Amino acid sequence: MAGQVRSRLGLNMQLHSLFEAPTIAAIASRIVQDDVKHDTAFDVLLPLKPQGCRPPLFCIHSVFGFGWSYVALSQHLHPDQPLYALQSRGIGGNGELAETFDGMVQDYINQIQRVQPKGPYHLLGWSFGGSIAHSMAAKLEKRGEKVSLLALMDSITTYSAESDDVDVDHDADVYTEHFARSNTINTLDEGKALWTKARDVVRNNIVISKQFSPSIYSGDMIFFQATKSSPVIDVSTWEPFTQGAITKHQVECAHLEMDTSKPMELIGRVLAMKLEELHQQSLDVKDI
Repeated sequence: MAGQVRSRLGLNMQLHSLFEAPTIAAIASRIVQDDVKHDTAFDVLLPLKPQGCRPPLFCIHSVFGFGWSYVALSQHLHPDQPLYALQSRGIGGNGELAETFDGMVQDYINQIQRVQPKGPYHLLGWSFGGSIAHSMAAKLEKRGEKVSLLALMDSITTYSAESDDVDVDHDADVYTEHFARSNTINTLDEGKALWTKARDVVRNNIVISKQFSPSIYSGDMIFFQATKSSPVIDVSTWEPFTQGAITKHQVECAHLEMDTSKPMELIGRVLAMKLEELHQQSLDVKDI
């Protein structure tokens, strides 16, 4: 849409405005501002909906590295619920590629603490992002912080360490082509440059995913399981690393379809209910 606005209207519509103002009326009110605003669409910490006074929901990218698809969650959450996405370094000139998995985890903790210095934290991750979210939760707990919500979207506990460079390159091509087909990357003026950067990011994420070794997280976890994947991920593989209860929600889609509208609607409803429950609990504590 940003590319179409630029070409058809001759206006410098920034990508971040589509996240913060997803309706036509809201977009119109943003157009004048955007000629002088920095485009945050490629920032490591992407403000999808920064407004609201509740603890934010932080969503961690999949192997694709982009956090754009999480914007679909905002329409299903409470109006006072802030929403942010974390994106890989290396896209859109937002820094060098991460060198290690642990380094990425620490980087993202630093990023969310810019917005929210203290807990309770709410974390969501899709696929590779779920592995990152689980590791963030465990590390935050070790530092004495509270993680009230940890939700994983079809994530695994172990990544194959046996694939060679040819396999990695092939997987990077497949994932990047899928992302390009299902997003606006080819409609933007920056499309060709983004394609190259996206592939580099995907390849790097595949490589460092092999360094992932789950830590122990003491809290409860929500797991969204894609039922049309082959094979379907066994949720019980997370039990040795999650001391609390694991609540499974089945989503009728394939793994790579988790960020499409119908799955996101279900995921959004479940998260909205849990976030509202946590909010009410926080109000009860304040009343004591």
